[in-house]
Amino acid sequence: MKRHHGEMARRIRQFDWGSTSIGPFESWPTRWRNASQLIVDSGFPAALALGPDLLYLYNDAFIAIGGPERHPAALGRPVKEVWKEIWPYLDTRFRDTLSTGRPTVETDILMPLERSGYLEETYMRLSFAVVRNDSGIPSGILCTATENTELVITRRQTDCLRRLATRCAAASSPREACRLAAAVLDSQRRDAPFALLYLYDHGRGGLERVATSGLGDIPEAIAPFVPLDTAGDPWPLAAVASRGEPALIEDVGRILGPALLSPEVLPQQGIALRVSSGSPESPFGILVAGFNPMRPAGESRQFLEDVAAHLGSAIGSARMKELAEERARHLTALDRAKTAFFSNVSHELRTPLTLLMGPLRQVLESVSLEPQHKALLETAEQAVGRLHKLINSLLDFSRVEAGRADAHYQSTDLARLTADLAGMFRSVFECAKVTLVVDCPPTPEPAYVDPEMWAKIVHNLLSNALKFTLEGQVVIRLRTLSNHFELTITDTGCGIAGEDLTRIFQRFALVRAPRARTVEGSGIGLSLAQELTRLHGGSLEVSSELGRGSTFRVRIPRGYAHLPEDRVDTGRSPPPLASDSRLFVDEALGWLEANLEPCRPASGARGSASDADRNTVRERVLVVDDNAQMRQYLSRLLQERWQVETEPDGAAALEHVRLGRPDIVIADIMMPHMSGMEMLRALRAEAATADIPVLLLSARAGEEASVEGLQAGANDYLVKPFSRRELVARIEVLLAQARHRAAELRRRSDAEQNVRAREEFFAALAHELRSPVSSLFAWLEVLQSERLTRSKMRDSLEVLELAATSLRRLSADLYDVARARSRPMHVVPRPVASIAPLIGAVIEAFEPAALKKRITLYRMLETESGPANIDPDRLQQIVSNLLANAIRFTSPGGRIDITCARRAEMIELRVSDTGKGIPADALPHVFEQYWQGQRPSDEGSGLGLGLSISRRLVELQGGTIQALSEGEGLGATFVVRLPLAADPAESHEILQAVEAPARVRDTALATEILAERQVARDDSAAA
Repeated sequence: MKRHHGEMARRIRQFDWGSTSIGPFESWPTRWRNASQLIVDSGFPAALALGPDLLYLYNDAFIAIGGPERHPAALGRPVKEVWKEIWPYLDTRFRDTLSTGRPTVETDILMPLERSGYLEETYMRLSFAVVRNDSGIPSGILCTATENTELVITRRQTDCLRRLATRCAAASSPREACRLAAAVLDSQRRDAPFALLYLYDHGRGGLERVATSGLGDIPEAIAPFVPLDTAGDPWPLAAVASRGEPALIEDVGRILGPALLSPEVLPQQGIALRVSSGSPESPFGILVAGFNPMRPAGESRQFLEDVAAHLGSAIGSARMKELAEERARHLTALDRAKTAFFSNVSHELRTPLTLLMGPLRQVLESVSLEPQHKALLETAEQAVGRLHKLINSLLDFSRVEAGRADAHYQSTDLARLTADLAGMFRSVFECAKVTLVVDCPPTPEPAYVDPEMWAKIVHNLLSNALKFTLEGQVVIRLRTLSNHFELTITDTGCGIAGEDLTRIFQRFALVRAPRARTVEGSGIGLSLAQELTRLHGGSLEVSSELGRGSTFRVRIPRGYAHLPEDRVDTGRSPPPLASDSRLFVDEALGWLEANLEPCRPASGARGSASDADRNTVRERVLVVDDNAQMRQYLSRLLQERWQVETEPDGAAALEHVRLGRPDIVIADIMMPHMSGMEMLRALRAEAATADIPVLLLSARAGEEASVEGLQAGANDYLVKPFSRRELVARIEVLLAQARHRAAELRRRSDAEQNVRAREEFFAALAHELRSPVSSLFAWLEVLQSERLTRSKMRDSLEVLELAATSLRRLSADLYDVARARSRPMHVVPRPVASIAPLIGAVIEAFEPAALKKRITLYRMLETESGPANIDPDRLQQIVSNLLANAIRFTSPGGRIDITCARRAEMIELRVSDTGKGIPADALPHVFEQYWQGQRPSDEGSGLGLGLSISRRLVELQGGTIQALSEGEGLGATFVVRLPLAADPAESHEILQAVEAPARVRDTALATEILAERQVARDDSAAA
């Protein structure tokens, strides 16, 4: 075998093969030697099994697959001894390959391996090929392998979490969510050998077991209910519930015993995790589950924590569904109770109503009444008639809903009946100056309807059209189509907003219209019309365009096959006029009498959904009005867009503003205690509230009133009544202006801060450059004008070197900052076993500077500070900057501690000094570029770049840096945390005899010069 630098090449070469059944290496068949040379030269995991005993040899890449327990003892031993736990699998493949000569490839094969002290679940991609001797006879096996364990397990666990989320999303209660989750986990017994799911029972004050997986008969020790005040359960459920912290459970196999359904995956450890949706409304639970005994405990714990998180979300979602269903049932019950109430009340009211209507009519028919008395009684009669209509509607509706509607379907001339019903409204339409068009041609056959019900349908639709049509026309049209009759009522009214179309047929729903003759109504008419249409087997639909009008379309089937047979009268009957017709007409006339002035279009319209979506920021609007109804109205109007707060007067509003500044104030002018004007003046008088936008509302119209409000300092003035659209638009404009002003102020402040920072930076740069440049010119002058001795020449050259060193250090920092604007800083990481030698080299470079100031450098660098993937030069630059700062700001006689150690999954470096410290208000700024705080009076205070560059370099290497200080005069600590490398430490370089780079030496030398000058000044001042 040729020489090869790999470990296994050396071991194979030195192994005593002569003592084995295949003899010395030199006597091996040429093909064997070639195969062994091939595998040791390969970077891919490969192994050989040679000779009748299938003796085992392998390359460096195969070491990790076998694990530390096999290496190097496995070399030269029979395969069936080396891989005894999987030999039955290998034996079958080997015999097949040797007998047939065919290669085999198998992917993601489960290989339970003993390689880390326990039987480990691993997945391999294996290939077996025959190795022949020089005679061509199969005499060995070549195996190549790739481990896919992490990929297979990650894919399996991800699929489980996906199924968990999908299936649990359908749960309608927390219990069902737990049962569905248990069903998913039952098919995932390798990752969760068992699971018990508990839910908190508020009534009993404990945890109830609601679902299990992977278990048969559960031992009696595992109680189905665990009170939270007990500590005797084998799972520490009470402790987990109270603290919320996970609890590790040992000796799980002994606790559960034969209850486990998959004994081949026998867990020894488990965990109890609190399951919470994060919502106080939702119940919490606890998941108790076992770890996969064939995988690392950390991997199992992470998976089960993910399961708990998914289950928490599912429980929260299910609880929301449960609450929604409870609310729906509650609302349904309330709705039934409300309908029953109206039905009972309507029945009770009919007796006193009859006693009112009869005597009123009898008195009105008397000829002895004075005109003014008759007018009063007619008004009362109209009110009674309106009440009668409302009571009849409530009774009709309650009968329909209860299924007790007494319908009698008769053969009816639908065109004539409809035209007569519409004709009763003609005089009302004429008074309202709205054209009524009746287009009801004869139908080819009679329709089967209940005439009274049909009359109520037509009356409700026509009165609704008149209510919302202030001008134009209303068209009632009847058509006979192929299989049904169609009645349409089209108006040119205000129309219906799209978001309201689904609500107008709801019981008691009152949709706010932009233009209407009245806002009064019970919200029953359209709902009753729809229910009566359904009793005829038909449908009632609406189409509308805001500002253009609406069309209501009634369709009922032709014939009577769709109707209850016992309620159909096929005999021809004359269409009676409904007794309620006069009531509908009188109510409509009342609208006109209440609106005798010419109809004017309303000034605003309901905002569209797109309007409400424009402002996604929940800005605060403070509404100030002494009228509670107005406050409620404005709150409802604005709360879809903004966060609305209210106060009843100016004094309370002023205190409210001082406690929490709103984004805008909307205030009425006339209020008790403090008027809107007084409140406005008080706001403008205080600097903290002077710029808050204020919109005044007033009933006082006219230019004089608005000018007065604007002169008082209001940003806008709005006269009541106002439209919703105008109010919202004005608020949006004022808020936009306020945001624009705030943004301008921020930009101006940032610009001024940047200018100051640049000015301070250039001043510091000039200060830093002055000393080395002055030294350069002074000594150059000396060199040019004097005859120097060799000693004097050496001194001058040293001074020139020091000056050049300082300039080079400054230029390096400036180059890093300047390059960051055009292209980012970069690091070139390399694997090292420990960063301690790198830090030690920097400390040695700074020891002369510390000695100059009589500062003690105390180091504690653990050799186990690794492994890490870092850029050594950049790491030393970071440490150099921190040490330079510490020496610069630590007084003579002080102390600097440098520690480096491994902490959990991080490497932590601390540089602590006993220096001047950092004020609390300065801590957030110490890593900002050019920031220097209060500049010290001495020279060499720095450019404010070192810490900024250090932070960027730490972040580029995946770490963090933090500044700590208890205040001025109490020293400072800088903490750098770098991540440990993910790959094994064996692959990392062990650093020895590390030297600090030029940048670090320059910084150390400059720090030494500054330290020497500072000590000299201090000594001179003391003298």
